[in-house]
Amino acid sequence: MRMLRILGLLTTFAAVTPGFGQEVGPGNVAFNPTWDATRSHAPRFLDVQVNWPLPQLLEGSLEVENYRDSTLLNRWHSYETAITSPGQTLKLTLPPTLLDAERQRHIYRVQFHGRNQTIYLDEHDRPSELRWKRSMVVGVLEDRDTTVPAGMLRDADSIQFAASVKIEDYVYSGNSDDINELRGWQQHVTTVPPVRLPDDPLRLLAFDILLASTEQIAKLDAAQLEALRLWTEGGGSLGISIAQPVPQRLGNWLNEIAGGTRVDPVLTVTQNGDVRFTESNSSRIHLSYPGIGRAIVVRQEVYPDSWEWQKAMLHLWKVRETQFFSVQRRQRFQFTKDADWTTFDPYEPLPWDPTFDSSATTLTDLLIPSQVSGVPLWIVCSVLGVCLLIVVPGDYVILGTFKLRRWTWMVVPIVAIACTWYMVRTANNYMGNQDHSQTLTFVDMNQELEPVRWSRYELLFPATTKELNRPMNHVFEVDLGESGNSQEGTPVGPDPDTATRDEFRQYAEEALSGSRRINLSRSDISSYTGSIPAEYSVRRQVNQWTPRVIRQTSFQPFQDVDASWLKKLPPISEWPRPAQNPAFYLEMGNQFESLKGNAILLFLGSEPPQIASGARALERSVERPPKSEPDDSISSSAEESLPLVSTGNLQVGSYVSLKGEISPRMSKVATYVGRQTNRQDKGLFRIVGQVSPLATELSEDLAIAPDKPVVIVIIANDDESAFTAWRFVIAK
Repeated sequence: MRMLRILGLLTTFAAVTPGFGQEVGPGNVAFNPTWDATRSHAPRFLDVQVNWPLPQLLEGSLEVENYRDSTLLNRWHSYETAITSPGQTLKLTLPPTLLDAERQRHIYRVQFHGRNQTIYLDEHDRPSELRWKRSMVVGVLEDRDTTVPAGMLRDADSIQFAASVKIEDYVYSGNSDDINELRGWQQHVTTVPPVRLPDDPLRLLAFDILLASTEQIAKLDAAQLEALRLWTEGGGSLGISIAQPVPQRLGNWLNEIAGGTRVDPVLTVTQNGDVRFTESNSSRIHLSYPGIGRAIVVRQEVYPDSWEWQKAMLHLWKVRETQFFSVQRRQRFQFTKDADWTTFDPYEPLPWDPTFDSSATTLTDLLIPSQVSGVPLWIVCSVLGVCLLIVVPGDYVILGTFKLRRWTWMVVPIVAIACTWYMVRTANNYMGNQDHSQTLTFVDMNQELEPVRWSRYELLFPATTKELNRPMNHVFEVDLGESGNSQEGTPVGPDPDTATRDEFRQYAEEALSGSRRINLSRSDISSYTGSIPAEYSVRRQVNQWTPRVIRQTSFQPFQDVDASWLKKLPPISEWPRPAQNPAFYLEMGNQFESLKGNAILLFLGSEPPQIASGARALERSVERPPKSEPDDSISSSAEESLPLVSTGNLQVGSYVSLKGEISPRMSKVATYVGRQTNRQDKGLFRIVGQVSPLATELSEDLAIAPDKPVVIVIIANDDESAFTAWRFVIAK
């Protein structure tokens, strides 16, 4: 009997322990990044080499579990596949793993589920980018590593070229004590052969900037060109040099990259392969704003140390124009270390720490259904009080009087079950018996009024615990988890001059705790199956009355958002600057009369528009007096909201109602959208105003640098369960 108990315990231990109760080997797995340089805080693009030394066929699916220490973050399954000797390479894309500290481990645990067996292949400690460590990647579209794109730079070798496309030298302030200021921010240059350039814009999230000549661009097929255009107009940065002759088939594509439209072209390509710009300009480099992204077209070769090339690189890195003068005059960015960021340690400044500002808690507060309310406290206390009165005095007095206290064992369970049933029924009446889905979608437009990228935050509020299985097609989905630590607020750092090391350590722990966004059990984590991001499915368990927040990102058109009103608008190239003709934008209110729900208009940019007297507009009410800002920014304080202003005092950072009264919830959404569009965070966003698309838990890629006026139209459906923010950049 004793031996049977020991055997049972060993069997149970083997069943619940990874690596036990299953076959080990004989194969193994190797993980290799798809690209030579890895961009941090972006999806992980990996080549998984499965080595199988045996001659017999191995059939089944590969499973990769992604761990941070002992916490399971997500799981990926391949489609059914067959592996023969010596092995096979599979493509794998996963959300990034953000570590809190250098001592944490990033682990991939791999198993192969066969027809009749499960084979434990390997466990890998992967060297991962630390949470505070930013690695940005510049891709050069060339066949050879040491090649400079034709027609881009004059008298420059590959080393000079690689150094000239980075902006790290502008961070050094000249003091020997500040030599470590770049710690935590790295910039890499890697070569991308044209044949390996992805044909899906979501796979271009591996890069911050791409540089190429028309000679290499001509080698791309139609799908690769379309992916490159969508990625650029959706927030990427692309540099093109003219290497004549240029194929005429690239004419329309090159015109869009240069910021032109079919109605208002910027350049044309002749039959002889010459590129002609419609406007005379002495500049050798044409700077453009295609969609919400950035692009340059190098018309003639320039020297790598010239101001013209430096300005072009600052443009591609989306550096704020307020920094241009400092770079030109002093060859460094303008910032004050104590004012612009707080250091964790005087000897280890970490100014490039990513800002977590869109946690599950923040978006839950913003999107929680208004008709959902919890059970009032007085009902809970009343039911509990009645239960205690029946069980304690009732049992003692009533049953004691009739000498029936032996029935206590039956009365107590009956009373407990009755009270529980009543509370469940009451909670269902208050919380509802149907699932709720609330969405906030950012839609970014190009100059042709075509959507080029959309980012959707969806809050699921299920009435019952259930498993959801969603098919995905060219949409990258990440799980922000259930309501947890709010990342909206940033802990206030201690004084660098007077604080002790213990105070710095406590502050670091509080700040870093925000990175633990996904706080889910093993059964609730997202499980991906298939080829991400092209065609796959996501399976997850959602829990009753527990908000779950999900982010989806795509460059493809969508069908569930009404965009019919866009057809009535002229191309963005014909839109005047808000400061010159604000009445034009107020007239846009006529396009919303056929829509249900509310609509508001939000202005961002460097020029405060003023409404001319007598301009026709809808009647609007003033919610509060507009606050004057020291610059064109929107305050990032969580307590402040954007002011609703009248037509006679329209200002940057305020919004105007296009359909009458605005609900408090709509006002909160406008504040959130405005704050995400114009980031004023300390650290990196003191230098840059925008980063290239990320599509991860971080929302930093939603920012649009306000170098040009930005018009945002926010539309809510009738019951305010879906909000859509349409964002337009007025480039001319």
